[in-house]
Amino acid sequence: MKEFMHLCLEGDKTCEQRKEILMEHKQYIAEQMHELQKSLWTIDYKIEHYKEIGIFHIDGGEEE
Repeated sequence: MKEFMHLCLEGDKTCEQRKEILMEHKQYIAEQMHELQKSLWTIDYKIEHYKEIGIFHIDGGEEE
């Protein structure tokens, strides 16, 4: 993002470069979000499994 800020100071002639940087950064963030979502699904699956085998209390008193 330092590069982005430097390009901003150069004015309109760097608009395309800035757009490219933003698009790449957006893709990077989307990939991170996807990986985090997969981790969350795995954790939810495991919590449900433990509920089914009776390790967690049915009243929702799950320990974190």
